This record gives sequence, C-alpha cells and structure tokens, in this order.
Amino acid sequence: MTRAVVHRRSVGLLAVALVCALTACAKRDEAPAGPRGPEPMSLAEQQRGLQACRAYAERVCRCAKTDPSLAKECSLAPSRPAALEGTLEIVNKGHGKAAINDQVATQSGARKIINECFSADAKLDPATCPREAPAGSAEPAPAGPAAAGNPPQTTP
Repeated sequence: MTRAVVHRRSVGLLAVALVCALTACAKRDEAPAGPRGPEPMSLAEQQRGLQACRAYAERVCRCAKTDPSLAKECSLAPSRPAALEGTLEIVNKGHGKAAINDQVATQSGARKIINECFSADAKLDPATCPREAPAGSAEPAPAGPAAAGNPPQTTP
C-alpha cells in the first residue's frame, strides 16, 4: 500500500471515531430512563369516580329505609365519597411536587376507592334496590314488568 492510501484510511477511521465520540457525549433531550408514574388521573375520571361514590351512598341509604340489613352499610357509605374527595385534593394539588412514589400511591388509593364504590353498587340487588328512585318519590321503584318499562298485559 502506498503512503497516501494509508493516510486516507487513517483519516477516515479518525473521522468515524470522532463522530462516535461526539454522538456518545452529546446532550440528550430525552427524559431520563428512570421510573415514570402512572398516567395522571383525568378530570373526567375523577368526576366519574365521585359521581359513582355519591350515587352509591345515596342508593344504599335510600334502600336502607325499606331494608334494615343495609343500615350499617348506609352509615358507612358517606365516608367513601368524603375519602375520595380528600384523596383527589392531594392528587390535584400535589401533582408535580410530590415524589413519583407518592403520586403513584395517592392515585392508586383514589382508584381503589372508586373501584370499591362500583363493586359495592354492583352487589346491591336491582330488584329490591333500584339504582334510581321513581320521579317525585323517595320510595324504591316497584319490581316486575312495569318497572322494566313493559306495561302489564291486560286480557279483554
């Protein structure tokens, strides 16, 4: 090999090494690969959760008027929306300031309360404890075909 060819190859290798070194040392605009928290709770998710917990508390207490076995649950039910409101206040005010582990724990707690509200509501029998009282009445809706929107069949 001639001296010129060796010189071109060494300059080429030096250029490749320089590009690699600069690439490795360049500042990266990417976020660090550390732990990321869960997706923040959207306002819609928070509102649905509060609505579900409030509706459950109202429903179980309305049904406890006619079913004494629900009295204890009625006395405890209002604590769920109150606990959720307090947790959501921490979620909303502490976002960005709290450590990721704290954010994860707080959001997980809020989602757990919401899940408990949905689960408890689903356990109530819709035949004896309907989800909504009839308009203008504090009493539960009647069970049977009329309650399902099917008028009773009459025979001539």
